[in-house]
Amino acid sequence: MRVYRLFLWLVPFLIGTGAAAAQAQLPRLDPGECQFDPGYGRSYGLTYDEDSGITCGYLTVPEDRSDPDGNRVRLHYAIYHATGDDPRPDPIVYLDGGPGTDTLPQMPWVYYAVGEPFNVDRDVIFFDQRGTGFSRPALDCPEYDAMRYDLLDEELSSEQTRTLMADTLRSCHDRLESRGINVASYNSAENAADLDDLRRLLGYDQWNLYGISYGTRLALTAMRDHPEGIRSVVIDSVLPLEVSLYDDEPANLERALNVLFLDCTLDPVCNERYPRLGTVFYETVAQLNANPGSARINHPVTRAEYTVRIDGNQLIGLAFSALYSRTWFQLLPQLIYNVRDGDYRLLASTLQSILEDQEGVNMGMHLAVQCNEEAPFASLPGVEASLAASPILGGYFSSEPNTGDMIVSVCQSWTATMPAPQENAPVISDIPTLVISGQYDPITPPLWGRMVADALAHSYFYELPGMGHGASAGHPCPLAMMIDFLDDPQAAPDSTCVAAMETPDFLIIENSLELTAFTNDDLGLGSLRPAAWIDVSGGKFVRSAIDTTLIAFFHFDNLTGDEFLRRLAAEFDIYDRPMPIDQREASGRSWRIFEFRRGDQYVHAAFTENGRDTYWVIMVSSEFEREVLYDGVFIPAIDALTLY
Repeated sequence: MRVYRLFLWLVPFLIGTGAAAAQAQLPRLDPGECQFDPGYGRSYGLTYDEDSGITCGYLTVPEDRSDPDGNRVRLHYAIYHATGDDPRPDPIVYLDGGPGTDTLPQMPWVYYAVGEPFNVDRDVIFFDQRGTGFSRPALDCPEYDAMRYDLLDEELSSEQTRTLMADTLRSCHDRLESRGINVASYNSAENAADLDDLRRLLGYDQWNLYGISYGTRLALTAMRDHPEGIRSVVIDSVLPLEVSLYDDEPANLERALNVLFLDCTLDPVCNERYPRLGTVFYETVAQLNANPGSARINHPVTRAEYTVRIDGNQLIGLAFSALYSRTWFQLLPQLIYNVRDGDYRLLASTLQSILEDQEGVNMGMHLAVQCNEEAPFASLPGVEASLAASPILGGYFSSEPNTGDMIVSVCQSWTATMPAPQENAPVISDIPTLVISGQYDPITPPLWGRMVADALAHSYFYELPGMGHGASAGHPCPLAMMIDFLDDPQAAPDSTCVAAMETPDFLIIENSLELTAFTNDDLGLGSLRPAAWIDVSGGKFVRSAIDTTLIAFFHFDNLTGDEFLRRLAAEFDIYDRPMPIDQREASGRSWRIFEFRRGDQYVHAAFTENGRDTYWVIMVSSEFEREVLYDGVFIPAIDALTLY
């Protein structure tokens, strides 16, 4: 039996003795039901039973540790217990980014992206940081979220937009304060103290921290304030405490764009198809500022349709977001040229995906952290000088409420005191630390990762070619390095695979979805498939040799649809019980349609039964194209399918 399980049984008795008022202020753990879908093949429940696969509960701590009699904060956490027979005693705890990103509401894909690779040998722990997700109180700003979409199809001047954004965020702050929330207590120091309380109350002597983006700042703060119990640290896309984030934003984006432009120039296929990419990008920004275009998108939750005004800042912002992910920036050369030529379809699909990702960020928590420990160290003259030094890119950063000169103004209503000097000083530590940076990262450049590594006494730094923000997730090389490092943090990991990492293959998507008929005698069926896609035999058609987008047709004897569906779900490690998203009647047959998601990939699967035989149509697409390909390829293939 694990030590923490015995301790949890003792906690109620410890809290129940002595002076009730004093004991009530102790940080405590309470068992609780997992509030999220844990993923295929996992079970979860109310009890602390390691055989259940996942244990969930709540950590209750003071909102402000300098005021122990004040408000309490309740944090939701989950332990994915090790699946192997001989688990290590030191788990991994994942520290999410943002700041303000929901973690547990985005399960199970967060688990598959950053937890599953380590879960055989170690418990993996996730938690919603204070102010986020299922933790309470949540520092969300629904008034700002609604305003963002209202502004999509409004033609307001830049100054009108800035004023409206600032007023809306001030209203959010005032509403949170009116509820008795001490916004100043939602910062990295309190966040790190929460983390240390969680470790102690769970009964772990040591654990390993794994942080991405803002999670790196949280990890560094924990190394500074609570080094005891930290065995090792992995930080990816590093935000040093000592840098001036808002002074450097335009220069950091310009550096990443130059990497993109150079790599396209050096790639014969990309350079032939998209010559002078950098020049075309800036010319297109100017063209859109003079004559904005428009595109139609849907709200990711309500599905309401919006007409988005596409100006130069919109294109810059989209490029900035796309550079975070290899999946997205592989398409940037084509997207830039498409927009230049007045074709906004790929832009609309990419923008839709980015807006969906932003749904998981609590703007109130984001501003609470940034206004309490980042913006106060930025001078308005310094920020304005950085924007002026890059006037084209600077226009984008001055138009967003959490960047550029606007964040300095917004933060005046979110903080009233200057943070401690240590919040702007390098962290010095001898805890073994693996530091990872992505070559394409537009916001936390490799220089910052090296800066932090140089200040740490026991660190290993690696820049990963062809990777963006969050470079450790989803690539076998950094994954292998992390596993090697966690096995022995005292030694440098085997990094030979880094030299073999390549620049991205820039994708070329043919906009034409012209379909052509085909038959396959082995499968006993015929249907439609994209004419330009490559036939790889067996009823499978791929868009290109470097692209995972495909449509495939299957016929199974004596295998029911539900049986194959379970196998398909297990293959993609998605959901415990797949549920249909639609049903369709076509050519006298009934089809059940399912959707799976893992990371940036979507899988649509539909089957129809003919006695004991089942016939399947399966399509794999990226998240920014799923709607176009669903309507233009997948549904027509179902409707046209004929059995022989």
